[in-house]
Amino acid sequence: MRLFGCVLFSAPRYRVYALAPLALAVALALGLAVLLASALSPTAISRANGPPDLGDAFTLPFKLEQGRPAPARSSSGPRQPSNPATPAPDPAPAPRSVPSVMRVAVTSDAGDDDTYLLGETIRITLTFSEAVEVTGTPRLKIDMDPADWGEKWAAYAGGGGTDSLTFSHTVVEPNYSTQGIAVLEDTLELNGGTIRSASSQTDVDLSHTGLGHNAAHRVDWQQAPSAPTTTTPAPAPTVPFVAVSSVPGVDGSYALGETIRVTLSFSEAVIVTGSPRLAIDMDPADWGTKWAGYERGSGTSGISFAHTVVEPNFSSQGIAVVANSLELNGGTIRSASSQVDADLSHDGREHAPSHKVDWQLSPPPPNRAPVVNTESQNYQRFVNEQNAPRGVLVSKVFAGLFSDPDGDKLTYTVSITDGRAELVDDLVIGSWGRSDLLAAQSRAPREASQRVFIEVDDEDDWDAIEPALAARPVISVTVTATDPTGLSASISGDFLIHWESHPEVVSAVASEQAIELTFDTAVEADPAPTAEQFTVNVVNADGTAGTIAVTSVSVNGAVVTLNLATALAAGQAVTVDYAHDDGTPLKRAAEGGDHTPNFTGQAIDISQVGLPGEPASLNRGYRGELGEVLVELSLRRPARAASRARGGASGASGPSGTSSGNSSHTTSIVYVIDDSGSMDGDFPEVRTALEDVRDTTMANTKVALIKFGTGATTVFGLTDHSTDASSGPWTDARINAFGGKLGGTYYTAPLQNAKALLDADTVATNKKIIFLTDGQKDRPIFTVEAIIRAGIVVDTIGFGDHYSENFGIIEAIASDSGGVYRAVNKPSQGTTNSPAVTASHMSDILKGAVADNTATLFLVDKSFSVYDLPFSLYDKNKLVLHPALNDAAAKAGDTDGAGRQVGLAMFLGEHSSFIDAEKTPDLQKYEGVHAIGSSSLALDPWRFIPTGSTDLDHALSQAFLTVTDSSVTATSKRVVLITDGISAVDVQTATLDSYKNDSSVTLDVVAWGDHADRVKLKEWADSAGGNFSVAKNPPAWPRGFQITAGDKTYTMSWDDARDSAITKYQYQVWVRETTFAWSEWMDIPGSGATTTWHIVTGVPNGKVQFAQVRAVRGDVLGPSIQWSGRPMSSGMDLTATAGDAEIALSWNDPSDSTITKYQYTQRTEDGGWSDWTDIAGSSATTTSHTVTSLTNDAAYTIALRAVQGTGDTKTYGPVSAVTATPSAPSSG
Repeated sequence: MRLFGCVLFSAPRYRVYALAPLALAVALALGLAVLLASALSPTAISRANGPPDLGDAFTLPFKLEQGRPAPARSSSGPRQPSNPATPAPDPAPAPRSVPSVMRVAVTSDAGDDDTYLLGETIRITLTFSEAVEVTGTPRLKIDMDPADWGEKWAAYAGGGGTDSLTFSHTVVEPNYSTQGIAVLEDTLELNGGTIRSASSQTDVDLSHTGLGHNAAHRVDWQQAPSAPTTTTPAPAPTVPFVAVSSVPGVDGSYALGETIRVTLSFSEAVIVTGSPRLAIDMDPADWGTKWAGYERGSGTSGISFAHTVVEPNFSSQGIAVVANSLELNGGTIRSASSQVDADLSHDGREHAPSHKVDWQLSPPPPNRAPVVNTESQNYQRFVNEQNAPRGVLVSKVFAGLFSDPDGDKLTYTVSITDGRAELVDDLVIGSWGRSDLLAAQSRAPREASQRVFIEVDDEDDWDAIEPALAARPVISVTVTATDPTGLSASISGDFLIHWESHPEVVSAVASEQAIELTFDTAVEADPAPTAEQFTVNVVNADGTAGTIAVTSVSVNGAVVTLNLATALAAGQAVTVDYAHDDGTPLKRAAEGGDHTPNFTGQAIDISQVGLPGEPASLNRGYRGELGEVLVELSLRRPARAASRARGGASGASGPSGTSSGNSSHTTSIVYVIDDSGSMDGDFPEVRTALEDVRDTTMANTKVALIKFGTGATTVFGLTDHSTDASSGPWTDARINAFGGKLGGTYYTAPLQNAKALLDADTVATNKKIIFLTDGQKDRPIFTVEAIIRAGIVVDTIGFGDHYSENFGIIEAIASDSGGVYRAVNKPSQGTTNSPAVTASHMSDILKGAVADNTATLFLVDKSFSVYDLPFSLYDKNKLVLHPALNDAAAKAGDTDGAGRQVGLAMFLGEHSSFIDAEKTPDLQKYEGVHAIGSSSLALDPWRFIPTGSTDLDHALSQAFLTVTDSSVTATSKRVVLITDGISAVDVQTATLDSYKNDSSVTLDVVAWGDHADRVKLKEWADSAGGNFSVAKNPPAWPRGFQITAGDKTYTMSWDDARDSAITKYQYQVWVRETTFAWSEWMDIPGSGATTTWHIVTGVPNGKVQFAQVRAVRGDVLGPSIQWSGRPMSSGMDLTATAGDAEIALSWNDPSDSTITKYQYTQRTEDGGWSDWTDIAGSSATTTSHTVTSLTNDAAYTIALRAVQGTGDTKTYGPVSAVTATPSAPSSG
């Protein structure tokens, strides 16, 4: 097993791996003690009239302890108690910025000869963007001469609590450098310690620039420093500043059990041993003076002392710090560098009313343990049994199952709590599974799905195990969530191990002409079951029913494919029955096990059966590493056989690389791989994946390989697949042919080439294309239609987060051709989109660029990635860019300004199909739309049709020539670049120098969208003397949007956007009254970032209803998507009778024995829908239920649905809804 970024725990027989993001892995390695060691590190504060008093207003430069807000307290003292039923609300957490290194400098002095001698110290200082705290001994690498002694570590020396950290190295034999030391870029490492923001405790960004070799800092160990004539003793550390650094409750008082903290700020870092203490004073009485014991801070300049409030601590005037009361109490406080004892004298602090004490106040509520969310949609999936075939990595999802009532961060562990643990090979807790552990090395942000993975041993002889195993052993695993104080909650789930049992269906999916039954183990293919053993039952949308004949059955591994005589249609309900036959049974391909018994009513997922133009509803989940997915799709046989190409005699020679003279193969696969510039950095992953394909045995299969970008290149044509790396088609040279950066990402040419190869193959009965890309530039509608007509299946892979903005086209290609869609994260994607710049409205940014006596040229990116295809060619422009440009033009025309001029240009990609072919290549990359002048920027939407990839260097060069043309007479010129990314070929230094060297021209850069490389773009703006801005980007359109019709209702549903910045969703409906028109946009009540559905009630049955939905991010509107459905009567006739704080529901018995239970959801007039709730004890015969605990005089709408089946096979009946208002009985 590969093991990266993991912590290994030991167990008697099995191996347990806890996989986490790297920060969590480091935290586990350091232990809880390090996580809690966030030292307080103050620096000195001064004011005009001396040291500040407690009553002064100032900002403390060190971290104040911030806990959860103090709740309302009760008191037996003279003050009026607060209402304990109304605690203060938790404040919304503020966004946390990541501290970064702003400056690197050598701060030590090499002496008059510029040389460090033996025993002298070299010091490097890193200046951060904010004050940071340090634990442990981080280090930084310096370089001397390039020899065996060239690179050395400089260890952390001090600076914690400030924004500058010092690292030092003492010259020893044989340190030597005639060219002077250098600081190596990005070599800062934690070395088991931590560096965190002093205010937010956020881990710092360890990246930093380097310094070149500097002859002013040479090194020669062979020279000894001159002996000093006199020895000056090192000064003792002193205490320049004293502060109360804890924060009392909202009433300014510390209650019983709360902690008072005082911080002494020393003049340098000190080391503390033992238990020094400091006196604080409350009211001048017997309980007035108390000791605050040393708490933390050793190794820094900020030392914290703490006292916990006990009976009878009381101070109405607030605590004071007693001057010169610091005492060692048997310990020591010494300089971290010189070991000189600290001067214990210090100032005091007067009594401060903002720090009162009252032991009679109730203590803060105790920390609460995590809880298990039994209503989560993943709860039943986790606690129920799940198949775990031998040798197969399977998982249970526990995302959303745990929450902490106090908002504490939880950590997770997993253990085997029941069953035969010795049967388990691997147990993994994490996000991606064992096969993708390599991804843990990457900085790529990944959605943590929180799964527990298990793999059961497939090598041992289980028949020999003592005591003997049951036919169906069960392994119980328990996941435990623990908060920082050690409180925990657990949930257990079972894995059912099939070792000699019959195959069971785990999924059943249909395309138009076939049904794929996937079993939990490989199925015996010879003999295969016959078509007569299967019956396909269909119920149409109008209620009519019938069967569809199965024409043939094929078996490939664990997948049994039923080819159908008649195509399925959207809206049908499809089930399959199976009848056993001793001659052709459904049984395990491996030895042992019984045949699958008869089954009836197996529900079939027909979500891939779509109407023309219908968005696909396919699996968008990340499915492991790229190699795993490529192999999976390579072994997957199409659900329908490809049509054999017509024309030409059998065995005739075809085009170069096509099959000829060999009719033994039955399957041909063409791999079409993206080789565009945006794939740069990911080709090692692609090469490894292709090696995995090479290593996979595929009998009777021919393969071909095409790479593409702006154009397409056939690496090799259809050739017999072989695992031989030297003589087969998959040679190392061919696999390594990627990385050429072939421009943009255009689908048409590679798909046409792949189709041509497959058309020329007159032998294969199964033809397919496996298409991998990370983005898209064109819409190959006619090419795909031709592929479908030829019977070729296309499986597609969306590679990386950049692709997630554009996945609609390749999902549709897969769905329409009978293929499947998979999505895979890029390991190369990192969190490089710093610096964190507050996003502004595009209109505000562009108006800000318009100034008096200034000619402003807006240079707009016209590449495909800007426009977030496929939802609309222009929606993003209509929502954001068009209004912003018009606002800027309006400002230019305002009469209160003088000499304001604006112009508009666009930069385009190469080989654009939208540009006149007679234009020169230069004009294809840069288009002047409006010359610089004072006229309005009248915008033609067709100007904004996206046209290829991004070529910034040429665009910026042309823009510079435009604004510096003699016709532009304004005193100042400004180019405003609006882009969402950079091209494969970076902007040349000479281009940027043209801006830098012309004082009349500035370059502003506007980064638009998350894909934009903000680091690079900000560098360009800084180098050219301009401003860098980030424009607010609309949220994505609600993917997977669909409408499910009910009884006088319809349910709108969509995929989770995974965008925490979404603040709400809105919808509008098509109004059919005197005129046909869309309604006003309406907020979905109670909606937020995680909302994925809403029920619209009170609509007429029998009429098609249209609706559309959009996301809203703050004040930025997202694009909308439309769908329709026709509500029909379900016959339930749901009614409601209001009572006192309750509503009684009743409905007709649908006489459907397949119903397993009923569920309801409710909402008030202005509130959102609650989660679906099971009606306890309900069954097929239930016809009534009373919803209780309601608020009188509030109108409630309650929706009801029937549930059929259990677990993953559940289906839901149409939704019915009623509205009623409970009220208290009248007193008369």
